[in-house]
Amino acid sequence: MKSNTLAGIIATALTASLLPVATHADEADARRILQSMSDYLGALDTFSFDFDTEQDVVTVDGEKLGLARSGHIAVARPGQVHVTSKGGFTDLEMVFDGGGLTVADADTALYTTVPFEDDLAALIDALRDTYARPLPAADLLIPNAAETLLEEVTEVKDMGSGVIGGIECDHLAFRNFQADWQLWVAQGDTPYPCRFVITSRDVAQAPQYRVTVRDWRETTDGAAFSFTPDDGMMEVDMDTFALKAPNFPAHLTLEAIQ
Repeated sequence: MKSNTLAGIIATALTASLLPVATHADEADARRILQSMSDYLGALDTFSFDFDTEQDVVTVDGEKLGLARSGHIAVARPGQVHVTSKGGFTDLEMVFDGGGLTVADADTALYTTVPFEDDLAALIDALRDTYARPLPAADLLIPNAAETLLEEVTEVKDMGSGVIGGIECDHLAFRNFQADWQLWVAQGDTPYPCRFVITSRDVAQAPQYRVTVRDWRETTDGAAFSFTPDDGMMEVDMDTFALKAPNFPAHLTLEAIQ
């Protein structure tokens, strides 16, 4: 039957995409839910979670590919973070102890350490803007995330309920001038983010970044906020590390990155 073929699946998906979507257009509720998540996260001294991410990239040939990673994040405010992130082409560990940032890659047996004496918000900015290694779900972890996320937002929608990993969530949708983004927030007394999706509208083929949160905990789950290199690992400077342990597969020539 046609519905069992790839063409049939695509046709069904395209048909569904043309149907009108009934939404709860209560903007005030959506903003309230986002603020409750922001307040909850901002009040925590410690938390940790597992994550799965998928980042779309577009090659020079116009092919859109999704690069998947999984890992774990532990945070102890004001300035301790431990991250592990494993993909098919990299096996990273990042440790921030309040005085320095270490990034290590098990696949290349390299690590680098740079002085950094600041808080979590400054670290998130530096990882994104200076070192091009953003934390998964970083936009949700900054202090007063709601205020920052709502900057230049032009549309806000409460999409009702959704279920992520068996957790019932409030599904919110937002739009600004460059991107659409969706957020699923766990219902109840612990309104943590369960999924975050960003879709770029100003990039060809509208690449997405998707992060799903699993096993949310209000503790650091025994994470260590110091780094001890394994036997055989070599310390290099940050430029050398970035060259030899890239964020993306070396054999891909990329046109666009979300």
